[in-house]
Parts: sequence; structure tokens; C-alpha cells
Amino acid sequence: MTVDADPDLLELTLAAAKKDEETVRQGAPLVKLLDGMSFHESTSHVDSRGSLAEILDPRWNWHPDPMV
Repeated sequence: MTVDADPDLLELTLAAAKKDEETVRQGAPLVKLLDGMSFHESTSHVDSRGSLAEILDPRWNWHPDPMV
């Protein structure tokens, strides 16, 4: 099935489109973190089966509150 797009509609859509604001460059955030927000760099382990990343390890002492 072929759908013929209205060229005027396409031009209007493209003219109204806005580029997303850049928030990260080369893996580093460009904006200050929200107050109280922090993050921990994690490592992804990739092999033929897929990828695995550790989300939280209490040994990191990343946050004073317990994970529940």
C-alpha cells in the first residue's frame, strides 16, 4: 500500500519541527544536576549473549539511605 504524502503538509511539518536541546556531549552532562541528584558510573559487560550492567552495589556507599 502506497500513501501519497501532501507536499504542503510535509513542508509545514518540517518548518515547525524543533531540534531537541543537547543535554549530553561525549558522555558528560552539559547541565548541572538537580539538587540532591547524583549518579554512579557503571560498567556494561557485553558478550555474544547481550549486555549486563550492575545497577546498585551497597559496597559503593553511593547513598546513605538503605535500598528497599
